[in-house]
Amino acid sequence: INELTIQAPGRGEQSEPDIRSLDDDQEVALASYMNSLALELRGHYHDISGEQQTLEDAAEMAQTATIVTSDQDPSLPRYYNDLGLILWDLYHHNGCDDALEQAIAAAQKAVEMSPKTDLDRLRYLDNLFYILYDDGNGRGSFEAAKEVVQDCPESHEHRHEYVDHFGRVLYDLTVYKESLDELEQGLDTVRQSVYSIPPDASYRAQCLSTLSQLLHEQYGVRKGKVDPTEAVQIARDALAADSENSLDRATYLHRLGYLLSETFHFTRARSDIEESVKLLRQATSETYDDDNEWISRSFDLAFALESRSAATGSLEDLSESIAIAQKVLEMSPDDHERRLKRSLRLASRLKERHLRTGAQSDFDEAIQVVETNLALAPEDDPDRGRAFHILGNAIGERFCMMGSMDDLDESIRLAQKAVQVTPDTYYELPLFLMSLGSGLTDRYDRTGRLADLEEGIRIWERALDQTQDTALSWIGLVFNLAGSYRNRFERLGRVSDLERCIEFSQKTVDKSGRGDASRHLYLARLASSLKHRFNHYRSIKDIDTAIDLGKESLKITPTGHVDYSLHLQELAQSMSIRWGETKDEKDLKDAIVFERRALDAMDTGHRQRAESLFNMGSYLLKRESVTGNEDDTHEAAQLFEEAIKQTQSSVKSRIEAARRLTYIYMSQDDWQRAYDAAVAAINMIPQLLLRSLGNDDKQELLKKLGGTSSDAAALALNLGEGPMVTLDMLGRGRGLLAASIDDLHTDVAALRKEFPDMAERFVSLRNQLVRDDMPQQESGSRWNQASNKRHEAGEKFDKLIAEIRQQPGFENFLLPPTESSIKQAAESGPIIVINTSMLRCDAIIIETHQIRVVPLPGFGRREMTKHSRDGTIRSSLALEWLWNCIAKPVLDALGFIKTPETEWPHVWWVMTGLLSKFPIHAAGEHSHGRSNTVLDRVISSYQTSVQSIIRGRKRPFEAKPPQQALLVGMEATPGSSFLPNAAKEVNAVRQVCESMSIKTVQPEPVKAAITSHLLQSEIFHYAGHAYIDGLDPVESYLCLEANKADRLTVSNLLDINLQRQSPFLAYLSACGTGEIQNEDLTDEGTLWAVMDSFKYPVTIGLAHSFCTVGYLCASMSTFHCIATWVFPADPEAVPHSTAQHLLDNQGQINRLAAEQDLEILDIQAELERVKADLDMLKAKRKTGEWLTIAVLVLIIGIMFAGKIF
Repeated sequence: INELTIQAPGRGEQSEPDIRSLDDDQEVALASYMNSLALELRGHYHDISGEQQTLEDAAEMAQTATIVTSDQDPSLPRYYNDLGLILWDLYHHNGCDDALEQAIAAAQKAVEMSPKTDLDRLRYLDNLFYILYDDGNGRGSFEAAKEVVQDCPESHEHRHEYVDHFGRVLYDLTVYKESLDELEQGLDTVRQSVYSIPPDASYRAQCLSTLSQLLHEQYGVRKGKVDPTEAVQIARDALAADSENSLDRATYLHRLGYLLSETFHFTRARSDIEESVKLLRQATSETYDDDNEWISRSFDLAFALESRSAATGSLEDLSESIAIAQKVLEMSPDDHERRLKRSLRLASRLKERHLRTGAQSDFDEAIQVVETNLALAPEDDPDRGRAFHILGNAIGERFCMMGSMDDLDESIRLAQKAVQVTPDTYYELPLFLMSLGSGLTDRYDRTGRLADLEEGIRIWERALDQTQDTALSWIGLVFNLAGSYRNRFERLGRVSDLERCIEFSQKTVDKSGRGDASRHLYLARLASSLKHRFNHYRSIKDIDTAIDLGKESLKITPTGHVDYSLHLQELAQSMSIRWGETKDEKDLKDAIVFERRALDAMDTGHRQRAESLFNMGSYLLKRESVTGNEDDTHEAAQLFEEAIKQTQSSVKSRIEAARRLTYIYMSQDDWQRAYDAAVAAINMIPQLLLRSLGNDDKQELLKKLGGTSSDAAALALNLGEGPMVTLDMLGRGRGLLAASIDDLHTDVAALRKEFPDMAERFVSLRNQLVRDDMPQQESGSRWNQASNKRHEAGEKFDKLIAEIRQQPGFENFLLPPTESSIKQAAESGPIIVINTSMLRCDAIIIETHQIRVVPLPGFGRREMTKHSRDGTIRSSLALEWLWNCIAKPVLDALGFIKTPETEWPHVWWVMTGLLSKFPIHAAGEHSHGRSNTVLDRVISSYQTSVQSIIRGRKRPFEAKPPQQALLVGMEATPGSSFLPNAAKEVNAVRQVCESMSIKTVQPEPVKAAITSHLLQSEIFHYAGHAYIDGLDPVESYLCLEANKADRLTVSNLLDINLQRQSPFLAYLSACGTGEIQNEDLTDEGTLWAVMDSFKYPVTIGLAHSFCTVGYLCASMSTFHCIATWVFPADPEAVPHSTAQHLLDNQGQINRLAAEQDLEILDIQAELERVKADLDMLKAKRKTGEWLTIAVLVLIIGIMFAGKIF
């Protein structure tokens, strides 16, 4: 036969036996013989030879049978079916895809050629299902299995087996698609078939197990929302139906154990996890170590042990799960498809054991395991997202231990990658989002950037909305949100955040069982929340409960746990707080004991060590205040010294320690050590005020620095240091917000000329940093993908500045001014820096030829504090005090002892501390006649720092007369009193401007319209109300509309680069522009209340003293107080001394007093005076002497006396 070939009709060119000499009966006999021989060879392969050649011979004979058989022969479908099975065997032997494709084609041919009525067709369909099921993508297997079930009669002897096959492919399809659509359509079919199986059927156990798997998968996809009872019972029935000696028994043990492990995660029933461990251990023991099934079952056993450890706190279970995971990973080839997944389980357990024991080797191994196996994994590995998540968590925990910002930034980057590569439907996505939120909130805690905290909360809230309360990640999300609400309450003071914090903390405690390994964390968080509520409401019950919860948390925390020291620290704080309320000595004693234990439990490199050292020192000082024991003070100083050195800890805690240490040494007259501590605090400030922080963030941090530089400057003078050292201390610790913005807006023309590439990079990074608000995330996105850009831009900006300073000619780029440049800044008049501290008060006078110090021994800090506290800084008594102790000695030292007859001298005042609130230009003995006031001797200007004066004058400015005035009047403002003359005032100003050929614009009094005209206007006039935010100065605003979104805030102004072209004149006739009440920012500039209550509330222009914000106006280095006053109608009635005239007619007047009621006798005369002022300014411009008369009026909305600018 093999030597003959023929052309078989209708079947193409093939090698075939020559059967021309055979009749029909012989053909049938030959085909039957060839097919039987093929089946014999297949059997021989399976039973004896196992050789590929045997299968190849069988396939050749089976194919011959199909060739010699006519299409009408009813046996042909059977021959194709047998050929398909043989080719399928060949595929399994050599893995050749061609063999599989031929097997599928033959099996499909068998089904196609079989009549629907032929019961053998069901068998062919079932075989086709098996072959298709064996294909990698399962193509068509579901349809084949489904067709078998649909066509098979209920009474068919093999129906149960066919349905079982259908159930298996249904299970795989559900796992692959993570969709229940097909499963829930076919589940009843499988269920009905299984329930009808006779009890003694040999296949009953297999069919029961398949149904259990389907129910198990439904339970998992539904995230525990369906009752698992049926799934568990069916799995038990499958195990019971199998014989004790069955080869499949280990499979049924494993499936039931794994199912119980899964149900435990939703039910938290201890009995489930206990039985799961028992069954999985038994299943593993019945499998050989070199069996692939052993690896799978051991993997699940380790998972169950890990779960039981989390529920019971058993370190033994955790260690056993680690040992199993290590062995499983060791047995997995590098290219195994599940190697990455297995490595991640091992890493998670190592990390957990590290948390419980503090073993650094576990932590290091966890990171190494993930990094190694992530590098081995292909890019499309479905576990890459989880790998990024676990690695990011580990590096984030290393930050928590060591405090490296590089680790924190890397953990955030990895968390973002984990979220980015993970599908929306992946069940662990909420966990990944939780880690991302944790990284952002940790960064907020370290840097103070509120945007990070807000973004972390947003991510967690969204993840929580998508997470069932039965999911593993639910309690973690609630726990983290509780902590973030607490942090936001601390920052913004929203009571609603505090209440949500307590609510969520209580939920975590209620949800966790007594043996939950994380319960100590939930108790500690609730205790912390109640402690904060006590601080707010002062209910002793809250602090008592907080202490009880803290003790309970400490009791159940293993002493080796990484959080053990933090719980001790938290409990110590609560005890100290209660001592402050009750003065019970035992509470203070316990606080010291607990804090000492916390320090003992911390490694020397612990991130929280500086805070703990600071707390311990503070408690000792409290005890010293009661007992008078100086040993406590001595130990406290040592603790503060050590805290300063903890570079891994928060900069805020270290600065606080340095400041406290400064005060201790000052109280002991140890000037050198006090100075060293103050300098240490100042040296850490750049680490605190990161470039990437927004202005409101910097403002918040600066509250903790008030007075530091003034103390350092005073200590330097006490030690005999020169004035340059004093100025350096003041320059590095005052006006920092203004300086940080000034750095961004520095002129880069010279840099662009020499190094254009660096200049472009500078501008690009500046544009990213100049705005507080980052772009909003796209709708539906998981996190604001631009949230990191500002942080990264800040780091790049610092590196670029360092690079620029390496270039010739730019060595001092953005560095403090030199002595020569400081002297040069006094060309337009002396600069007077008044420094006040607890030690002394001095004037540092800067002139073109010298810098000298004038001590002011007559200054009394007590009087200053009293005037500030009582709100009498503008009283005649305060002005006389200010004159006698500061202004007169300074002016006398400068030789300005009388009213000038010709050109008036011009001085620049730089005030510090609480003095920033006082109107030094109005100081004087106004009732004693001429020349005993500042106003009668000099023209005064104000600035926040010497450096701002220098930089302001360096800015390029094109002298040209004003072209446009922006006028805004608000008679009626929602929520404020009616201002009947606002419109008249604006109209009067408009007439003056038009008479001088200055174009006027009067847009709608809304933020968008005003800001759109701001950059095009040289003059800006506002008549209306303003509001001062005492807690958050940059959120102070001009009242335009009731809608908060349309308020023009200081923060809005800081987002506008007004340096590019800013109004040279800004007039204010605003009511309510009082000074800020927050005195924590006195080193950040000066802003007075300049509201005047006129019967005609017109602009009084230069008679108003407006705060200068150096970076807002074109020259912006100063603002000037010129003694221009309201003139009476009769020019002859004006005496030689304007000040004396007003005092004679109006009584003692502080020119800045908002409370006084000045009478304007002739509005037209005032308008003429304003016109004269403008003429004078235009003349000044022509000569190149640019004077900024006032600040942009919108800034006046903040009115914070020495707070921000």
